[in-house]
Amino acid sequence: MSIVFQDSLSRQLLAVPHDTTTPISFYACGITPYSDAHIGHARSFVVFDLMRRVLEHDGYTVNLVRNITDVDDKIIAHAAAQNRHWKELAHSFAAQNRQLMSELNAGSYEEPAASEHIPDIIDLVERLIAKGHAYIGENGDVLYSVKSFQGAPLMPHDLEDLGHNGARVQHEGKRDNHDFVLWKGAKLNEPSWPSPWGNGRPGWHIECSAMIEKRFGATIDYHGGGTDLRFPHHQAEIQQSEAAYDRPLAHRWVHHGSVRDGRGRKMSKSLGNVVLLKDALVDAETLAPGAGGAVLRHALLSALWTKPLDFWPATTLKTSVSHLTQWSKIAQKGSVSAPMNERLTAPLQENLNTPKFFALLHELSAEAKRGSQDAAAAVYEGLLRLGVTESAIAALQHEEVIQTPPHIQQLLEQRELHRSNRDFVQADLVRDQLKDLGWDVKDKPLKIK
Repeated sequence: MSIVFQDSLSRQLLAVPHDTTTPISFYACGITPYSDAHIGHARSFVVFDLMRRVLEHDGYTVNLVRNITDVDDKIIAHAAAQNRHWKELAHSFAAQNRQLMSELNAGSYEEPAASEHIPDIIDLVERLIAKGHAYIGENGDVLYSVKSFQGAPLMPHDLEDLGHNGARVQHEGKRDNHDFVLWKGAKLNEPSWPSPWGNGRPGWHIECSAMIEKRFGATIDYHGGGTDLRFPHHQAEIQQSEAAYDRPLAHRWVHHGSVRDGRGRKMSKSLGNVVLLKDALVDAETLAPGAGGAVLRHALLSALWTKPLDFWPATTLKTSVSHLTQWSKIAQKGSVSAPMNERLTAPLQENLNTPKFFALLHELSAEAKRGSQDAAAAVYEGLLRLGVTESAIAALQHEEVIQTPPHIQQLLEQRELHRSNRDFVQADLVRDQLKDLGWDVKDKPLKIK
Protein backbone atom coordinates (compact mmCIF):
# COMPACT_ATOMS: atom_id res chain seq x y z
CA MET A 1 0.00 0.00 0.00
CA SER A 2 1.29 3.46 -0.89
CA ILE A 3 1.34 6.41 1.49
CA VAL A 4 -1.35 9.05 0.95
CA PHE A 5 -1.65 12.51 2.49
CA GLN A 6 -4.40 15.08 2.03
CA ASP A 7 -3.34 17.77 -0.43
CA SER A 8 -4.70 21.26 0.23
CA LEU A 9 -4.51 22.40 -3.38
CA SER A 10 -6.39 19.54 -5.06
CA ARG A 11 -8.39 18.81 -1.87
CA GLN A 12 -7.75 15.12 -2.49
CA LEU A 13 -5.75 12.28 -0.96
CA LEU A 14 -2.63 12.05 -3.10
CA ALA A 15 -0.18 9.16 -3.06
CA VAL A 16 3.51 9.67 -2.43
CA PRO A 17 5.48 8.60 -5.56
CA HIS A 18 6.98 5.13 -5.31
CA ASP A 19 10.50 6.24 -6.29
CA THR A 20 12.53 6.05 -3.06
CA THR A 21 15.86 6.77 -4.74
CA THR A 22 15.27 10.53 -4.85
CA PRO A 23 15.15 12.44 -1.53
CA ILE A 24 11.86 14.18 -0.69
CA SER A 25 12.16 17.95 -0.27
CA PHE A 26 9.87 19.16 2.52
CA TYR A 27 9.61 22.78 3.68
CA ALA A 28 7.49 23.60 6.73
CA CYS A 29 6.84 27.15 7.84
CA GLY A 30 8.34 27.56 11.29
CA ILE A 31 8.07 30.13 14.04
CA THR A 32 8.25 33.90 14.19
CA PRO A 33 10.24 34.01 17.44
CA TYR A 34 9.11 37.13 19.26
CA SER A 35 7.67 35.41 22.36
CA ASP A 36 7.23 31.98 23.95
CA ALA A 37 6.10 29.20 21.62
CA HIS A 38 2.63 27.76 22.22
CA ILE A 39 1.15 24.32 21.62
CA GLY A 40 -0.08 25.36 18.17
CA HIS A 41 3.57 25.62 17.13
CA ALA A 42 4.24 22.28 18.79
CA ARG A 43 1.44 20.56 16.88
CA SER A 44 2.95 21.74 13.60
CA PHE A 45 6.38 20.34 14.39
CA VAL A 46 5.06 17.06 15.81
CA VAL A 47 2.74 16.41 12.84
CA PHE A 48 5.43 17.02 10.23
CA ASP A 49 7.98 15.04 12.24
CA LEU A 50 5.59 12.07 12.25
CA MET A 51 5.09 12.46 8.49
CA ARG A 52 8.85 12.26 8.10
CA ARG A 53 9.00 9.10 10.24
CA VAL A 54 6.26 7.41 8.18
CA LEU A 55 8.02 8.28 4.92
CA GLU A 56 11.40 7.13 6.17
CA HIS A 57 9.94 3.85 7.44
CA ASP A 58 8.82 3.23 3.86
CA GLY A 59 12.37 3.77 2.58
CA TYR A 60 12.32 7.44 1.61
CA THR A 61 14.98 9.98 2.50
CA VAL A 62 13.35 13.19 3.70
CA ASN A 63 15.04 16.58 3.75
CA LEU A 64 12.77 18.48 6.15
CA VAL A 65 13.52 22.17 6.65
CA ARG A 66 11.76 24.46 9.15
CA ASN A 67 12.44 28.14 8.67
CA ILE A 68 12.77 30.90 11.24
CA THR A 69 11.09 34.20 10.35
CA ASP A 70 13.49 36.42 12.26
CA VAL A 71 12.79 39.65 10.34
CA ASP A 72 9.23 40.65 11.14
CA ASP A 73 7.13 43.57 12.41
CA LYS A 74 6.25 41.80 15.67
CA ILE A 75 9.88 40.98 16.44
CA ILE A 76 10.91 44.58 15.85
CA ALA A 77 8.09 45.91 18.05
CA HIS A 78 8.73 43.47 20.91
CA ALA A 79 12.47 44.10 20.82
CA ALA A 80 11.94 47.87 20.98
CA ALA A 81 9.51 47.49 23.91
CA GLN A 82 12.08 45.39 25.81
CA ASN A 83 15.07 47.53 24.78
CA ARG A 84 16.72 44.50 23.16
CA HIS A 85 18.36 44.03 19.79
CA TRP A 86 15.88 42.45 17.38
CA LYS A 87 18.24 39.66 16.39
CA GLU A 88 19.14 38.77 19.97
CA LEU A 89 15.45 38.59 20.88
CA ALA A 90 14.55 36.43 17.88
CA HIS A 91 17.42 34.01 18.21
CA SER A 92 17.00 33.56 21.96
CA PHE A 93 13.36 32.49 21.47
CA ALA A 94 14.38 30.31 18.51
CA ALA A 95 16.95 28.55 20.72
CA GLN A 96 14.35 28.08 23.45
CA ASN A 97 11.98 26.60 20.89
CA ARG A 98 14.60 24.10 19.70
CA GLN A 99 15.10 22.90 23.27
CA LEU A 100 11.37 22.46 23.82
CA MET A 101 11.00 20.60 20.54
CA SER A 102 13.79 18.22 21.56
CA GLU A 103 11.72 17.34 24.65
CA LEU A 104 8.90 16.39 22.27
CA ASN A 105 11.36 14.27 20.25
CA ALA A 106 10.33 16.36 17.26
CA GLY A 107 13.71 16.08 15.61
CA SER A 108 16.63 18.35 14.92
CA TYR A 109 16.17 19.87 11.49
CA GLU A 110 17.83 22.55 9.43
CA GLU A 111 16.37 25.92 10.39
CA PRO A 112 17.35 28.67 7.93
CA ALA A 113 16.68 32.21 9.12
CA ALA A 114 15.34 34.98 6.90
CA SER A 115 18.14 37.34 7.95
CA GLU A 116 20.68 34.87 6.50
CA HIS A 117 19.08 35.08 3.04
CA ILE A 118 18.87 38.79 2.29
CA PRO A 119 20.91 38.50 -0.98
CA ASP A 120 18.61 35.64 -2.13
CA ILE A 121 15.54 37.72 -1.32
CA ILE A 122 16.90 40.68 -3.26
CA ASP A 123 17.67 38.44 -6.25
CA LEU A 124 14.10 37.11 -6.25
CA VAL A 125 12.62 40.61 -6.05
CA GLU A 126 14.84 41.74 -8.93
CA ARG A 127 13.64 38.77 -10.97
CA LEU A 128 10.00 39.67 -10.35
CA ILE A 129 10.62 43.30 -11.34
CA ALA A 130 12.40 42.23 -14.53
CA LYS A 131 9.46 39.97 -15.51
CA GLY A 132 6.89 42.69 -14.88
CA HIS A 133 5.36 41.14 -11.76
CA ALA A 134 6.65 43.75 -9.30
CA TYR A 135 7.37 47.48 -9.29
CA ILE A 136 9.07 50.12 -7.18
CA GLY A 137 6.68 52.26 -5.18
CA GLU A 138 7.27 55.17 -2.87
CA ASN A 139 9.88 55.34 -0.09
CA GLY A 140 11.86 52.44 -1.51
CA ASP A 141 8.99 49.95 -1.22
CA VAL A 142 8.75 47.21 -3.84
CA LEU A 143 5.28 45.77 -4.42
CA TYR A 144 3.98 42.63 -6.08
CA SER A 145 1.39 43.18 -8.79
CA VAL A 146 -1.30 40.64 -7.86
CA LYS A 147 -3.22 40.98 -11.12
CA SER A 148 -0.09 40.20 -13.15
CA PHE A 149 -0.13 36.56 -11.99
CA GLN A 150 -2.73 35.06 -9.70
CA GLY A 151 -1.55 31.45 -9.31
CA ALA A 152 -3.54 28.39 -8.29
CA PRO A 153 -5.80 29.13 -5.27
CA LEU A 154 -5.14 27.25 -2.06
CA MET A 155 -8.57 28.35 -0.91
CA PRO A 156 -11.35 30.52 -2.36
CA HIS A 157 -10.53 34.20 -1.97
CA ASP A 158 -10.96 37.62 -3.49
CA LEU A 159 -7.99 39.56 -4.80
CA GLU A 160 -9.06 42.37 -2.50
CA ASP A 161 -8.52 40.09 0.50
CA LEU A 162 -5.02 39.14 -0.61
CA GLY A 163 -4.01 42.74 -1.09
CA HIS A 164 -5.38 43.83 2.26
CA ASN A 165 -3.93 40.93 4.26
CA GLY A 166 -0.70 40.67 2.33
CA ALA A 167 0.30 44.30 2.80
CA ARG A 168 -1.27 44.89 6.24
CA VAL A 169 -0.98 48.65 5.64
CA GLN A 170 -2.03 50.84 2.75
CA HIS A 171 0.63 52.44 0.54
CA GLU A 172 0.03 55.57 -1.50
CA GLY A 173 2.49 54.27 -4.08
CA LYS A 174 0.40 51.23 -5.00
CA ARG A 175 -0.73 50.87 -8.58
CA ASP A 176 -3.57 48.67 -7.37
CA ASN A 177 -4.96 48.24 -3.89
CA HIS A 178 -4.62 44.44 -4.25
CA ASP A 179 -0.81 44.58 -4.36
CA PHE A 180 1.37 43.59 -1.41
CA VAL A 181 4.85 44.49 -0.25
CA LEU A 182 7.93 42.47 -1.18
CA TRP A 183 10.54 44.92 0.13
CA LYS A 184 9.94 47.67 2.70
CA GLY A 185 11.87 50.89 2.57
CA ALA A 186 14.01 51.60 5.65
CA LYS A 187 12.41 53.22 8.67
CA LEU A 188 14.04 54.81 11.71
CA ASN A 189 15.26 52.33 14.34
CA GLU A 190 14.40 49.29 12.21
CA PRO A 191 16.85 46.76 10.75
CA SER A 192 17.72 47.40 7.12
CA TRP A 193 20.02 46.18 4.37
CA PRO A 194 21.23 47.85 1.18
CA SER A 195 19.38 47.00 -2.03
CA PRO A 196 19.06 48.37 -5.59
CA TRP A 197 16.02 50.34 -4.34
CA GLY A 198 17.70 51.76 -1.24
CA ASN A 199 18.04 50.46 2.28
CA GLY A 200 15.17 48.36 3.58
CA ARG A 201 14.04 44.91 4.69
CA PRO A 202 11.99 42.06 3.21
CA GLY A 203 8.26 41.57 3.55
CA TRP A 204 6.97 38.42 5.21
CA HIS A 205 5.88 36.37 2.18
CA ILE A 206 9.00 36.82 0.04
CA GLU A 207 11.25 35.37 2.76
CA CYS A 208 9.91 31.82 2.45
CA SER A 209 9.89 31.90 -1.36
CA ALA A 210 13.57 32.87 -1.39
CA MET A 211 14.61 30.32 1.25
CA ILE A 212 12.83 27.50 -0.61
CA GLU A 213 14.56 28.35 -3.88
CA LYS A 214 17.95 28.61 -2.16
CA ARG A 215 17.60 25.28 -0.34
CA PHE A 216 15.77 23.17 -2.89
CA GLY A 217 15.37 24.99 -6.20
CA ALA A 218 12.19 26.34 -7.72
CA THR A 219 9.93 23.33 -6.95
CA ILE A 220 9.69 21.23 -3.79
CA ASP A 221 7.82 18.01 -3.08
CA TYR A 222 5.95 19.11 0.06
CA HIS A 223 5.15 22.47 1.59
CA GLY A 224 3.52 22.46 5.02
CA GLY A 225 2.12 24.74 7.67
CA GLY A 226 -0.92 25.49 9.77
CA THR A 227 -4.26 25.91 8.07
CA ASP A 228 -4.20 29.61 8.99
CA LEU A 229 -1.18 30.05 6.68
CA ARG A 230 -2.98 28.90 3.54
CA PHE A 231 -4.13 32.46 3.03
CA PRO A 232 -2.61 34.93 2.59
CA HIS A 233 0.92 33.65 3.27
CA HIS A 234 1.08 30.49 1.18
CA GLN A 235 -1.12 31.99 -1.52
CA ALA A 236 1.35 34.86 -1.82
CA GLU A 237 4.25 32.38 -1.98
CA ILE A 238 2.59 30.62 -4.91
CA GLN A 239 2.11 33.88 -6.77
CA GLN A 240 5.67 35.09 -6.21
CA SER A 241 7.55 31.86 -6.87
CA GLU A 242 5.51 30.61 -9.81
CA ALA A 243 5.57 34.03 -11.48
CA ALA A 244 9.34 34.15 -11.05
CA TYR A 245 10.24 30.61 -12.15
CA ASP A 246 7.29 29.48 -14.32
CA ARG A 247 7.05 26.24 -12.35
CA PRO A 248 4.89 24.97 -9.47
CA LEU A 249 6.22 25.98 -6.07
CA ALA A 250 5.22 22.63 -4.51
CA HIS A 251 3.87 19.32 -5.81
CA ARG A 252 1.91 18.83 -2.56
CA TRP A 253 0.54 21.19 0.11
CA VAL A 254 -0.13 19.84 3.62
CA HIS A 255 -1.89 21.95 6.26
CA HIS A 256 -2.65 20.81 9.80
CA GLY A 257 -5.67 21.95 11.78
CA SER A 258 -5.51 24.59 14.48
CA VAL A 259 -5.44 23.97 18.23
CA ARG A 260 -8.58 25.13 20.06
CA ASP A 261 -9.41 25.49 23.72
CA GLY A 262 -11.96 23.22 25.37
CA ARG A 263 -14.77 25.55 24.28
CA GLY A 264 -13.95 25.18 20.61
CA ARG A 265 -12.30 28.60 20.25
CA LYS A 266 -9.03 28.92 18.37
CA MET A 267 -6.23 29.71 20.79
CA SER A 268 -5.04 33.29 20.45
CA LYS A 269 -3.26 35.79 22.63
CA SER A 270 -6.08 38.30 22.16
CA LEU A 271 -8.54 35.86 23.78
CA GLY A 272 -6.09 35.00 26.54
CA ASN A 273 -6.58 31.26 26.01
CA VAL A 274 -3.14 30.33 24.67
CA VAL A 275 -1.35 27.40 26.33
CA LEU A 276 2.40 27.96 26.25
CA LEU A 277 4.48 24.99 25.19
CA LYS A 278 6.80 25.24 28.18
CA ASP A 279 3.84 25.24 30.59
CA ALA A 280 2.19 22.28 28.89
CA LEU A 281 5.46 20.34 29.14
CA VAL A 282 5.74 21.11 32.86
CA ASP A 283 2.16 19.89 33.41
CA ALA A 284 2.78 16.75 31.37
CA GLU A 285 5.99 15.98 33.23
CA THR A 286 4.20 16.45 36.56
CA LEU A 287 1.57 13.94 35.51
CA ALA A 288 4.12 11.44 34.15
CA PRO A 289 7.65 11.99 35.49
CA GLY A 290 10.25 11.08 32.90
CA ALA A 291 7.71 10.98 30.07
CA GLY A 292 6.25 14.50 29.84
CA GLY A 293 7.40 15.04 26.27
CA ALA A 294 5.85 11.76 25.14
CA VAL A 295 2.57 12.63 26.87
CA LEU A 296 2.28 16.01 25.16
CA ARG A 297 3.34 14.50 21.83
CA HIS A 298 0.53 11.93 22.13
CA ALA A 299 -1.96 14.66 23.04
CA LEU A 300 -1.01 16.73 19.99
CA LEU A 301 -1.54 13.68 17.75
CA SER A 302 -4.83 12.63 19.31
CA ALA A 303 -6.97 14.20 16.57
CA LEU A 304 -6.60 13.63 12.84
CA TRP A 305 -3.89 16.05 11.72
CA THR A 306 -6.08 17.89 9.20
CA LYS A 307 -8.78 18.57 11.81
CA PRO A 308 -8.83 21.07 14.70
CA LEU A 309 -7.57 19.74 18.02
CA ASP A 310 -9.55 20.64 21.15
CA PHE A 311 -7.09 20.86 24.02
CA TRP A 312 -8.13 20.88 27.68
CA PRO A 313 -4.87 21.41 29.63
CA ALA A 314 -5.72 18.86 32.32
CA THR A 315 -8.15 16.40 30.75
CA THR A 316 -6.28 16.00 27.46
CA LEU A 317 -2.96 15.34 29.19
CA LYS A 318 -4.49 12.95 31.74
CA THR A 319 -6.08 10.96 28.91
CA SER A 320 -2.72 10.74 27.15
CA VAL A 321 -1.00 9.59 30.36
CA SER A 322 -3.64 6.88 30.81
CA HIS A 323 -3.31 5.56 27.25
CA LEU A 324 0.47 5.68 27.11
CA THR A 325 0.76 4.00 30.52
CA GLN A 326 -1.56 1.16 29.48
CA TRP A 327 0.37 0.56 26.26
CA SER A 328 3.80 0.86 27.85
CA LYS A 329 2.99 -1.70 30.54
CA ILE A 330 1.94 -4.13 27.81
CA ALA A 331 4.81 -3.33 25.45
CA GLN A 332 7.74 -5.72 25.21
CA LYS A 333 10.84 -5.55 23.07
CA GLY A 334 10.95 -8.18 20.38
CA SER A 335 10.85 -8.84 16.65
CA VAL A 336 7.64 -7.86 14.88
CA SER A 337 6.19 -10.40 12.45
CA ALA A 338 5.29 -9.42 8.89
CA PRO A 339 1.52 -9.50 9.49
CA MET A 340 1.91 -7.36 12.63
CA ASN A 341 4.17 -4.94 10.75
CA GLU A 342 1.50 -4.57 8.06
CA ARG A 343 -1.16 -3.86 10.71
CA LEU A 344 1.03 -1.15 12.26
CA THR A 345 1.92 0.43 8.93
CA ALA A 346 -1.52 0.72 7.34
CA PRO A 347 -3.19 3.42 9.54
CA LEU A 348 -0.30 5.86 9.32
CA GLN A 349 -0.01 5.35 5.58
CA GLU A 350 -3.71 6.23 5.32
CA ASN A 351 -3.34 10.00 5.63
CA LEU A 352 -1.50 9.79 8.95
CA ASN A 353 -4.59 8.48 10.72
CA THR A 354 -3.40 8.64 14.33
CA PRO A 355 -6.85 8.07 15.92
CA LYS A 356 -7.06 4.80 13.96
CA PHE A 357 -3.51 3.95 14.99
CA PHE A 358 -4.34 4.56 18.67
CA ALA A 359 -7.37 2.28 18.34
CA LEU A 360 -5.06 -0.38 16.89
CA LEU A 361 -2.73 -0.08 19.90
CA HIS A 362 -5.72 -0.72 22.16
CA GLU A 363 -6.58 -3.82 20.09
CA LEU A 364 -3.01 -5.08 20.25
CA SER A 365 -2.89 -4.45 23.99
CA ALA A 366 -5.99 -6.60 24.45
CA GLU A 367 -4.38 -9.37 22.38
CA ALA A 368 -1.20 -9.09 24.43
CA LYS A 369 -3.18 -9.46 27.65
CA ARG A 370 -4.53 -12.72 26.24
CA GLY A 371 -0.97 -13.95 25.87
CA SER A 372 0.16 -12.86 22.38
CA GLN A 373 3.89 -12.06 22.45
CA ASP A 374 3.66 -10.84 18.85
CA ALA A 375 1.08 -8.26 19.93
CA ALA A 376 3.19 -7.11 22.89
CA ALA A 377 6.18 -6.62 20.56
CA ALA A 378 3.94 -4.75 18.10
CA VAL A 379 2.77 -2.36 20.82
CA TYR A 380 6.39 -1.54 21.65
CA GLU A 381 7.18 -1.00 17.96
CA GLY A 382 4.03 1.13 17.58
CA LEU A 383 5.08 3.46 20.38
CA LEU A 384 8.48 3.92 18.76
CA ARG A 385 6.84 4.75 15.43
CA LEU A 386 4.83 7.47 17.13
CA GLY A 387 8.09 9.01 18.32
CA VAL A 388 7.84 7.84 21.95
CA THR A 389 11.37 7.26 23.17
CA GLU A 390 12.56 4.06 24.87
CA SER A 391 13.32 6.03 28.03
CA ALA A 392 9.75 7.37 28.10
CA ILE A 393 8.35 3.85 27.66
CA ALA A 394 10.48 2.68 30.57
CA ALA A 395 9.27 5.56 32.77
CA LEU A 396 5.65 4.82 31.90
CA GLN A 397 6.06 1.13 32.71
CA HIS A 398 6.44 1.99 36.38
CA GLU A 399 3.38 2.26 38.56
CA GLU A 400 1.19 5.10 37.38
CA VAL A 401 1.34 8.13 39.63
CA ILE A 402 -0.61 11.17 38.48
CA GLN A 403 0.32 14.20 40.51
CA THR A 404 -1.55 17.47 40.66
CA PRO A 405 0.12 20.22 38.58
CA PRO A 406 1.26 23.24 40.66
CA HIS A 407 -1.24 25.74 39.17
CA ILE A 408 -4.13 23.32 39.84
CA GLN A 409 -2.94 22.74 43.41
CA GLN A 410 -2.84 26.51 43.93
CA LEU A 411 -6.45 26.86 42.79
CA LEU A 412 -7.53 23.99 45.06
CA GLU A 413 -5.89 25.67 48.03
CA GLN A 414 -7.55 29.00 47.17
CA ARG A 415 -10.93 27.29 46.99
CA GLU A 416 -10.42 25.47 50.27
CA LEU A 417 -9.60 28.79 51.92
CA HIS A 418 -12.84 30.30 50.57
CA ARG A 419 -14.80 27.31 51.86
CA SER A 420 -13.20 27.51 55.30
CA ASN A 421 -14.21 31.19 55.42
CA ARG A 422 -17.69 30.13 54.27
CA ASP A 423 -17.37 32.32 51.17
CA PHE A 424 -19.17 29.86 48.96
CA VAL A 425 -19.73 32.27 46.09
CA GLN A 426 -15.98 32.61 45.52
CA ALA A 427 -15.50 28.89 46.15
CA ASP A 428 -17.99 28.11 43.40
CA LEU A 429 -16.25 30.48 41.00
CA VAL A 430 -12.92 28.70 41.56
CA ARG A 431 -14.65 25.33 41.16
CA ASP A 432 -16.01 26.48 37.77
CA GLN A 433 -12.52 27.62 36.81
CA LEU A 434 -11.14 24.20 37.70
CA LYS A 435 -13.89 22.53 35.68
CA ASP A 436 -12.98 24.64 32.64
CA LEU A 437 -9.43 23.32 33.04
CA GLY A 438 -10.71 19.75 33.08
CA TRP A 439 -10.67 19.03 36.83
CA ASP A 440 -13.81 17.95 38.69
CA VAL A 441 -13.83 18.66 42.43
CA LYS A 442 -15.60 16.43 44.95
CA ASP A 443 -15.96 18.07 48.34
CA LYS A 444 -15.79 16.45 51.74
CA PRO A 445 -18.04 17.87 54.48
CA LEU A 446 -16.58 20.92 56.23
CA LYS A 447 -15.53 20.43 59.80
CA ILE A 448 -17.54 22.68 62.13
CA LYS A 449 -15.27 24.89 64.19
